Order: sequence, then C-alpha cells, then structure tokens
Amino acid sequence: MVLQFARENDWGQTKIEGELKKLGYTISDNTVGNVLKRHGIPPQPERYPSPSWIHLMTHYKEQLIACDFFTVDTLFLKTIYVLFFIEVGSRRVHYAGCTTNPNGNWTIQQARQLVWQLNDEDRDFRFIIHDRDSNITKAFDTVFQSECIKAIKTPVSA
Repeated sequence: MVLQFARENDWGQTKIEGELKKLGYTISDNTVGNVLKRHGIPPQPERYPSPSWIHLMTHYKEQLIACDFFTVDTLFLKTIYVLFFIEVGSRRVHYAGCTTNPNGNWTIQQARQLVWQLNDEDRDFRFIIHDRDSNITKAFDTVFQSECIKAIKTPVSA
C-alpha cells in the first residue's frame, strides 16, 4: 500500500503514514521512507521536481506568460495600478487594465479576458509566472489552470 500511495499520489512520508493509520495500519514515517528508498522511489519533493528558472526560461520561453502591476502617480495624488501580461518569448505586452483600487475580483476578470483573447488568437501557453501579490488569488490561478496553464509563483522577495 505504501508503494501504491506513493505512485498514485504526490504524498510524502507523513501523509502516507496518516492515510495508513486511517485504514487501521500502524507504521512510522521512517518506515515509510525506508520502504520507498528500498524500491527506488525518492522523497516527495524530489519525486516531481519543478524545473529550475534557467531551464524554464531557456526551454519554455515561448510557452511562458508573466504578469505584474506597475503604478502611475497622477497629478491629483492618486495612484493608478496597471495590470499587464507579457509573453516572455516574443516580449509582446498585453495591457489588461488599470484601476485605483485593485482587488482579487478585478484581477480575476482581467485574467478571464486575457484567456479569451489568447483563445481567439489561438495562442498556446503552458505557464504563467506571477509574484505573491495579495490581489493575485487562487481563483486567478484557477482561471489559467482551466486552460491547462500552470501558475508559477516567484520566490518570496524576488
């Protein structure tokens, strides 16, 4: 069962131990690790490694789109937030919109509109890169995941 759980899911040793405990089996996470090691299955973080940034940028740049905000301070002391998307390979910029009060719902709608535009143009992207801005929510990522575009968050303080 340990091997089956490891192969069918992306669970680590502790998760497999917990699931087995629910089924009435008592086994330590160290034992789970030993069983996996004996059968050549690496620990969970190494099982499905994410591509390095250099690998991602060199091999997948034509399939990457990135997004971010920039701000414009007006003469009337207002800050306008501008959301944009950029195709990494061609460096084509997609202006998504601007607002004085960005929030999660607004960014989700901008993501939907971009996805519709990309579908109309028959563009095929596999990854979207964005930072950890609070306005870019899990629902924002879900819009892209529905089109088989994987969201990749930049590291903290990058």
